[in-house]
Amino acid sequence: MPRNAAVTAWWDENTTAGKYDQKVIPITPDTIGKLGELATLIAAITKKRYDVKAYKYVCPEVAEVLRTTEQRLKKVWAA
Repeated sequence: MPRNAAVTAWWDENTTAGKYDQKVIPITPDTIGKLGELATLIAAITKKRYDVKAYKYVCPEVAEVLRTTEQRLKKVWAA
């Protein structure tokens, strides 16, 4: 996952330890907006100077996946 200081801070605040001590983002209908927050932070990485060349492609893709997931979960939970 693309990282910068803002993403790392968000990650530390919004994840919990999951199976095999891997970090997970607990999402419920009440916290679905967290995916959009993370998408915005990741997309912002390429708005400024960055060192990882692959971020040019990776950041928009990851942000889009997060936004799509957020929208689909909203639809499912609204039904």
